[in-house]
Amino acid sequence: ELLHEEYDFRGFVLCPRPRTALYRRIDARCEVMVRDGLLREAAELLDMGLLPGTSSATRAIGYRQAMEYLASIRRGEVAADAASFLQFLSNVQAATRQFAKRQLTWFRNDDIYSWLDSALGPDELVSLATQGYLLDDEGEWQWWRVQHGEGDIATPDKQGKAALKAYIAKNTLYVDANSCSSMVRWIRETQSRVIGEA
Repeated sequence: ELLHEEYDFRGFVLCPRPRTALYRRIDARCEVMVRDGLLREAAELLDMGLLPGTSSATRAIGYRQAMEYLASIRRGEVAADAASFLQFLSNVQAATRQFAKRQLTWFRNDDIYSWLDSALGPDELVSLATQGYLLDDEGEWQWWRVQHGEGDIATPDKQGKAALKAYIAKNTLYVDANSCSSMVRWIRETQSRVIGEA
């Protein structure tokens, strides 16, 4: 509370408009994480004896889903095929989007944050942020919430809500059995060894 009295802290939330653009970026980032070794790292955690959800590292979004997926393959509950791989990827993407939604809700409920469209250029973002403070009649700096463009970025309109409800991920790296064949091959080669040893 002391900090609140001494400082006038304000923050800005960068979020693309519409929210579906954020979800597309999240989905693409999840694909890159998988491509860049998420499953290998999850396998190493399992090899060290860690179980999904038993530590902060194994509860992290992405790692938990990857560890659960590989553990189910190791137990023989799930086939190491393209369908199960794509379902695993979809689970990671959905969990990440849900987390982003919770973050946006948290920011939206605090008046110290103003929302800016992340599609704007750096100069325009800085200009909008610095315009957030204005001098009042007595020459004191006063804060006002930055608003620009149509609607409110923080709260989707009726059309935006409908688009979010109908949202379906459109992968760019892993779209079919052929595009995920190298990942599936790695899973079969490395996780079948673990199954045979069990």
